[in-house]
Amino acid sequence: MSFKDELLKANLINKKQLKKAEHKKRVNRKELGKEGLAQENAKKEQERQAQKKVQKERDIKLNKEKQSKNLKKELFITIQQGKHYPGQKGRRKFYFIALDGKIPHMLVDESVGERLEKGKAGILEYSFEGQEFLIVDNKTIDKVCTLNKEIILFYND
Repeated sequence: MSFKDELLKANLINKKQLKKAEHKKRVNRKELGKEGLAQENAKKEQERQAQKKVQKERDIKLNKEKQSKNLKKELFITIQQGKHYPGQKGRRKFYFIALDGKIPHMLVDESVGERLEKGKAGILEYSFEGQEFLIVDNKTIDKVCTLNKEIILFYND
């Protein structure tokens, strides 16, 4: 069943209006000729291609956003499940370079300082449980390295 038949069946148009529309369509095609019809078809094809391109770009953007959300979620879970060492507790100052280029320090006790020096722990820049910088074990650092290497501020490997 064609679109015209459906409109007739739904009583949205009558037979007279349908014949008039078909007549206008035939007259328009006759006036345009073969070249005009070819141009019109080419224009319609260009519009379809443009719509496909816009849709493809939109899909790519949505896919990137989804991947970014999944990466953030996976990173959060990895950090949350990893072993954390207390920072800001101890007498030893441990300096490192932050992502913004500043050189902050953390107060750590001797055992955590030794772990950092030997590569058994590392420092991440990630807001978690009220802390901007985290000291985590080397297993967590290795997992984070596969997800987002940029947030690793210090790690002796």
